[in-house]
Amino acid sequence: MELACPQYPTLGDLVKSDSITLSLPVKLSLLRDVFEAISMIHDLGVVHGDLKPDNVLIFRATDGKLTAKISDFGFSLRQTQTREGATLRLVQSTGTLLNA
Repeated sequence: MELACPQYPTLGDLVKSDSITLSLPVKLSLLRDVFEAISMIHDLGVVHGDLKPDNVLIFRATDGKLTAKISDFGFSLRQTQTREGATLRLVQSTGTLLNA
């Protein structure tokens, strides 16, 4: 199991921090992580339902690079195809983290 950064475990904590200044490349990398994860879950037919900075966890790799991962799929919906068209249904949360 991975543990989020203790200083700023969520994107919300990171944004609110006065002591952390991120370079533009780091900000863009975190945005890319979030966008790739959203794209991946949408490709699977899942809508997160509660995406906000506090549901994006920040991790630091062994090389020091920050990585963003989406969490809390408690309000997620899954699109399913029926003869009548597409419908959405509630997905049970498993606590799984998704990132690209």
